[in-house]
Amino acid sequence: MGVIRWGAAALAAAFALHAHAAGEDAGMREQIRDEVQRLFAAGDYRKLEASYNDVLAKRARTYSGEYMADVMRKAVAEVPGAPAGDHGIWERKERALQDWLRQYPRSTLAAVGLSRTYLSHGWAWRGGGYSRDVSDQGRQKMAEYTQRAYDTLMAQQDAGRSDPYWYAQMLMVSRMQGWPRERFVQLAGEATQAFPLNQDIYLAAANRLLPQWGGSMEAFEGFADYAVQRSRASEGESMFARIYVGMAEQMHLDLSAPGSPWPRIRAGFEDLVKRYPDSSNLNQYAWWACQARDMETARKVLARIGDQVEPDVWPSRANYVRCMQAAGVQRATP
Repeated sequence: MGVIRWGAAALAAAFALHAHAAGEDAGMREQIRDEVQRLFAAGDYRKLEASYNDVLAKRARTYSGEYMADVMRKAVAEVPGAPAGDHGIWERKERALQDWLRQYPRSTLAAVGLSRTYLSHGWAWRGGGYSRDVSDQGRQKMAEYTQRAYDTLMAQQDAGRSDPYWYAQMLMVSRMQGWPRERFVQLAGEATQAFPLNQDIYLAAANRLLPQWGGSMEAFEGFADYAVQRSRASEGESMFARIYVGMAEQMHLDLSAPGSPWPRIRAGFEDLVKRYPDSSNLNQYAWWACQARDMETARKVLARIGDQVEPDVWPSRANYVRCMQAAGVQRATP
């Protein structure tokens, strides 16, 4: 299918990064983020363009199966530790991305980065919390910056339709703008037809189908099934697990309840770790098995993990310890 693992040779060619052993997915992603942000701060848009186009064309992935292009597009728009209410930091980011677009008018990476930055700036104005608690100014600014995010993508739509992350970002904007269902379905269908293996498109679309955004669990589950059908030839059942893991923070599932989707999620994890047996995926699998009270599976996966515990995957050390104890695994904890 043309999908490659992101090996040492490709890393060296694109970013001059050091090779990593399997199980160091987080370190790999961190190095790439740091390098992207270093190049961005230096205004080296030429190298960013070349690297992004390369990983996009090769559909290169990290050890866990995350697309390298996704790591890059998130890093471009990231503003680490932005103080609440400091709009100047967002305005400087926007000006730099606008300058990038002037130099590379067909850059989808710059356009997606600018669109993401506009949305983040809108959220900085709006603040968190419930809609009823948002000020009139916050609501107005959120709408204004969301429109800028949309306009930026539309100005780049000819080149954008060859980039899965243009679609993923437009799906995010469609949710924020409250597009009618028919318009959203048309965009999601076009995106998944063009890029049937891209999990980030499925995640962006699945988000819109959650109940809190006007969807339903039935619609969400149906879309997860559709994603598996579109990607099964290459990815097996793994897309089902990826979608549920990706949306976990926004869902309140009792995986141990009768009729829960756990059996299909488990099948998805099995196919995921066959293809990408990275410790981050295995730790996710073990944590979800424990939530489902599937101790037989948890015990098996924890044995595979051994000492390769990924603390960022577990909500807390206590969760990891309780999972180990419930599964009957005796091992020193990190």
